[in-house]
Amino acid sequence: MTTNTYTQIYSLTEQMKENSSSITLLIENFKVLNNLVLENSRTIHQVIRSERVVPFIISILAQNSSSIELLETGFGSLRNIAVDDQNCLLVCTSDIFQLVIQSLNEFTINSAFVRTAFGLLINLSRLSENRKAMKQYGISRCLVYVSRYYESNKAIQQQILNCLTAMTLSDDLSRELIEESVLIILKQICLNFASQDLEIINLALDIYQNFSTDDTIAIILGQENVIDWVLKILFSNENDYNIVLKSFSVLANLAVNLLNNLILFNKDIFSVIFSHLQPKNNYRHQFHKQQQQQQQQQLKYQFQQEYGMENQSTNNNEIKKKILILLNNLSREEQFLSQLQNNGYLNTFIQLTEQSLSNDQISFLFLNLLLNISSQEKYLPILVEKRVVSIAISSLSKENLIKSSLSILINMSINEKARNQVRILDGLPSLLQLLKSQTNNTQIILLILKLLTNLAFEQKNRKVISLNGGEYTIKQTSKLFPNNNQIQMEVKEVLQNLEAGF
Repeated sequence: MTTNTYTQIYSLTEQMKENSSSITLLIENFKVLNNLVLENSRTIHQVIRSERVVPFIISILAQNSSSIELLETGFGSLRNIAVDDQNCLLVCTSDIFQLVIQSLNEFTINSAFVRTAFGLLINLSRLSENRKAMKQYGISRCLVYVSRYYESNKAIQQQILNCLTAMTLSDDLSRELIEESVLIILKQICLNFASQDLEIINLALDIYQNFSTDDTIAIILGQENVIDWVLKILFSNENDYNIVLKSFSVLANLAVNLLNNLILFNKDIFSVIFSHLQPKNNYRHQFHKQQQQQQQQQLKYQFQQEYGMENQSTNNNEIKKKILILLNNLSREEQFLSQLQNNGYLNTFIQLTEQSLSNDQISFLFLNLLLNISSQEKYLPILVEKRVVSIAISSLSKENLIKSSLSILINMSINEKARNQVRILDGLPSLLQLLKSQTNNTQIILLILKLLTNLAFEQKNRKVISLNGGEYTIKQTSKLFPNNNQIQMEVKEVLQNLEAGF
């Protein structure tokens, strides 16, 4: 902390005390303070914190709350001070929240003031305790009121969206915002500006993403045609990485109940999903077409500016993860697989699952999806036909996929063809070898024993298990866990089934 900096701040605060009765002089003092703060010097902020400048500013503003010009200048200084969490804590007092929100309601007519006040609120709303305080002083109604007043002012509506993005991070605030008709103004902002403004689209998607984490609100969003809007945005911005990622994130959150899922099924959601899961040649085609006309480095910059990144929707794991979460949520519905099959995407889905096995994170989500589907007995004949048994057996070699693979095989092992396929595909020796290696994982051991019990219903399977030393391996496993009742019970059952054929 330099002596010069300390002297400047100290001298300024003394001047403010002397000028406390003169609005004009106080405004000039605030302008000087604002210039010092905008230097972005760490020393300046340290001095401001140590000299209790912020409480002094707030007290001056509270005493002169009828002067819109003083409030605007003072709020501007506080906005530029509250640029990090530490300084935010200095500014967040009950007086400042009450003062800002009340003055926004009172001086709505002045757009410059409104923008400055919202700039301060946006900075303060980064902290959860500040958001709670803003709720207490009526931020929800204030946002609705100002938004309706400035319906055609894009700059102010954008600030309102920035504020809402932070406010909707808190579930209790999200519910209050819905009750205060915030959803209506959000839809109106999207209607007025989203068609031509990517920043508005991104902010709106952020808000819908935050809203939709609450299941009750997700149902309301479905009823309010938010799914239609998100799909429309996704169609018209299919090459924009951020918009694609956020859109699928919102849709995944909304796919939490039957009504929303029926809407998605009726909107041909599978064509949207698989257009982003499968390779899309148009990205590379346009890339190479332009490459003939410009130098490579210039082209790369231009391409990334226009499309976000090359082949982003097919090569980017984050988008795939969101899509697979959406599919997993949809797969809870009984009609999911028939919808997938009737729309001609079942074979594509199986192929993509097989291709995903080289990627641990993505393959885990694909297998979870197969696990959900395989829990419905009526679909097992289709899954047997579509090589799902082979996929599950291949996945047993990957540590993070063992549990899902075994669970899929257990679900499918109630089907006779599936039981025989495990043998034909040399899955039985792999299971016995896995049983030997998993001496410390009781959960995996229980799954293997349960699967072997089901597979041993087939006589040919019993012979293969016996030829590969299955009884000995199972008994040795039993000896390792003499006090584990679950394992002992499963061992007993599988041995009974194995002995039944001899």
